[in-house]
Amino acid sequence: EVQNITSEAADSVTREGNYWGAAAYGTKVHTAIKNEVNGRRDPNFRAEISFEKSKVVNYGDKNSIRVDVLENVGDGNVCVYDVKTGKSILTRARMIEIARNVHSSYPGTKKIIVIETRPNPGR
Repeated sequence: EVQNITSEAADSVTREGNYWGAAAYGTKVHTAIKNEVNGRRDPNFRAEISFEKSKVVNYGDKNSIRVDVLENVGDGNVCVYDVKTGKSILTRARMIEIARNVHSSYPGTKKIIVIETRPNPGR
């Protein structure tokens, strides 16, 4: 589902073409994903959530980390999708940082799965 949302967002941004460079493209894709996911108003499926020292804080607070899409599956598993639109990769250190911060916000979590997600243009 997140893969489809990501690909559709990227396709839409590409069709619009109203961006200057890779960073602006990535920002627009992330914004489109956030709007789609958060528009569903599902407390277990959220986008652009900021954490600081393992607690949810305001979007973009200083010293916080932000996850692109977070899905509490409800069976002790939480999936975090890290959307990449350029050449950067999801590093092991970043995966650990994400997992540590997300874990304490979901008591009883058995697994946190951190997944790099890239657009699949033209599917």
